[in-house]
Amino acid sequence: MIGIGINENVILAGVTITEKDGKISTDFKLSSDVVDSSEGVEYDLEDKYDEQGNLITSGGKGTVVKVWPVSIPKEESNGKTYSIAERVNTVLEALKEQQNFFTAWARCYLTTDKLVGVFQRFQGLTLTKDNISSVLDEQVTAAVLRNLTNQFVALVGPHLNKPEFKVRLLLKRQSEAKAFPSFRDKFITSFPFVEPMSGIPKEASKIAFTKYELDKKLDSSAPASTTNSSEPTADVPAESLFKIPEQSVDLNQALQ
Repeated sequence: MIGIGINENVILAGVTITEKDGKISTDFKLSSDVVDSSEGVEYDLEDKYDEQGNLITSGGKGTVVKVWPVSIPKEESNGKTYSIAERVNTVLEALKEQQNFFTAWARCYLTTDKLVGVFQRFQGLTLTKDNISSVLDEQVTAAVLRNLTNQFVALVGPHLNKPEFKVRLLLKRQSEAKAFPSFRDKFITSFPFVEPMSGIPKEASKIAFTKYELDKKLDSSAPASTTNSSEPTADVPAESLFKIPEQSVDLNQALQ
């Protein structure tokens, strides 16, 4: 079963956009074997969890891990008040990390030279220094996720669900209270979470849990103790998503 931990010989069977109740997510279908869509197997991939995040039944060959739009930090959180500039900087950094996430996956299928300029997270969005605060709009962060997903599928779609493209993949616990498997979404460049199995033996792998993840027990699949949903809530403190920058980021660079 593909779950929390470091998984080997994982096949990315498909990547699709799901829209439900006005919300969007990108579904990564992970499998331990090639999925025969003609038999409808791909619809049996998703593991089923109860409200505490406990696995109650396995789909068999694999599971589905969702990627959500970047959360918008609140103006007030944990007794602190954040300016618009601070919140904008936080979202811009998170959107950049989301692009890094898709780039990391793409490198498992294509060489770096074929990825130059491919991912354009703000494609179709008119963002300038004058209206940069619009990134605090959930429709904008949803559009970025849609852009990156479509660009990723267009680029590596022909290589998905192929046995020759197996990967080594780290899935962390969503949080201390939620036992859902999730992707790493911070510091991806410094701490890789996915790499091709081909050419990288286990002893040379760079995939590992960080000290923070180990301290927070995000490597554990133990049953959750509280009732929670797998969907991120709007109450997530801004500082838990990314450290609030003390100074403004370079907007020219952030918009590239």
